[in-house]
Amino acid sequence: MDKSNGIQISGLVNEALYSSGVQISLANSAIIMSGIQIGINNYSNEMYGIQIGLLNKSKKTNGIQLGLCNVNEKRKFPIFNWNFGI
Repeated sequence: MDKSNGIQISGLVNEALYSSGVQISLANSAIIMSGIQIGINNYSNEMYGIQIGLLNKSKKTNGIQLGLCNVNEKRKFPIFNWNFGI
């Protein structure tokens, strides 16, 4: 999917190039995410918002990550990670 504005809910995988809203699934992926990702594995190239899951990864983050393993461009922290610098 190229663009998603609103809610994506799936049992397995949500993918979008540009997502503005909410992604809820086992695995969520977006090149540019503006909103919330909730799942076991969350990935975004640019994240503006919140990631909640076991593994959260973002290359450029402006927001908060909550999960077992959180990775962004500045640090790797368990439980809680943040960056407000894009």
